[in-house]
Amino acid sequence: MALVRCPHCGRSEHTDLHGRYLVECSDCGQKFAAVILSSGEHHDLKIVCPQCSHSEIISIHDDAVLKVKCSQCGCEFGV
Repeated sequence: MALVRCPHCGRSEHTDLHGRYLVECSDCGQKFAAVILSSGEHHDLKIVCPQCSHSEIISIHDDAVLKVKCSQCGCEFGV
């Protein structure tokens, strides 16, 4: 079980991802990517827009809370 927090409404819940990385908040319905990170390192991460499926590589650090805006369609989603 993983603890995920919706970047849209802030609701946290435990969920079993079952290999899925696209999560839908059970409260507000926002879709966002769940990312599992190890401790204290810099990571390059491939993200995929849930609206248009455009993919990009971004660099993040652990404990980062990110909201990403798709460079192709402008959709905002949490990582």
